[in-house]
Amino acid sequence: VNLMTSTAASLAFAGALYVAIAYRGRRYQLGYLGMALLEIAWVMALYMSDIRQPQWYAIPGGLYFMGLAYLEWQRNKSKYAIAIELLGLGILLITSFTQSLNGENRFVYFILLMVESLLIIGWGTIQKRKIPFFTGIGFTALNFIAQVILLVNGGIISIWLVGLGTGLLIVGFGVFVELRREQFRARIGEWSETLEQWE
Repeated sequence: VNLMTSTAASLAFAGALYVAIAYRGRRYQLGYLGMALLEIAWVMALYMSDIRQPQWYAIPGGLYFMGLAYLEWQRNKSKYAIAIELLGLGILLITSFTQSLNGENRFVYFILLMVESLLIIGWGTIQKRKIPFFTGIGFTALNFIAQVILLVNGGIISIWLVGLGTGLLIVGFGVFVELRREQFRARIGEWSETLEQWE
């Protein structure tokens, strides 16, 4: 344990030093290395403390990769940045989604996944980028569908109530679209034009 503590402390100090040098000298690659060393030190500290909660690993890791992708995207808008961003989104959202399906506290992780998805949708909207925007929407829908399936399988709600509610939503949506068809068509056209301008 003492060896691991000293290793984690050394990695943390080295990472902080590299981040400082990168900031002062504008050497971005060194900053990425520094943040990676800080992440490794954080994981080692969690492991030594016997913390088994995956979110303590997933949230810093996901945010690190998303931040890295953002910086790379600002520099040259490469496919490398897109791949890193998808990795970060996956670490954040898939961990919460998996936990929302299992265990006693799955409702807490359902809420956490909803918050993360909404924040990612907002992030995509601010940046005017399609990948985080549609990823957030997709996980929001997936989260709701999975929870409904779990509630039905657990006998908490009846499948007939789900079917009735879904049918009423579809009929209500159809009536709403029919009543405001022209406005709806114009709004969809505006949204499509806006999304076409996004990267």
